[in-house]
Amino acid sequence: MGFDSIKAHQQFKDGKLSKHAVFSQPGLCMVDVYCARPGQSQPVHGHEHATKCYAVIEGRARITIGDEVREVGPGDLAFAPLGKDIVPIDSFAGGVSWSVPN
Repeated sequence: MGFDSIKAHQQFKDGKLSKHAVFSQPGLCMVDVYCARPGQSQPVHGHEHATKCYAVIEGRARITIGDEVREVGPGDLAFAPLGKDIVPIDSFAGGVSWSVPN
């Protein structure tokens, strides 16, 4: 597959944040679309073997990387360095979706 649409992978759920795989090439990269409604979030976690890049597609959210918290919106990027604790999303305005190239 050479082309795809992020919108085709956006599926919001009422009960919890949802994750949808777009592309994966083991050992090289993966792209997922995460969708969160207001109040949905992920727990604090880290990635020992990967740097994560989060690209916000729509909505507004708070992203915490280490001790730094930022409010982000469409077009914003956040980078979580290898091994750094992260709360990638705490959705607070509208639905939020973002892609995660690994």
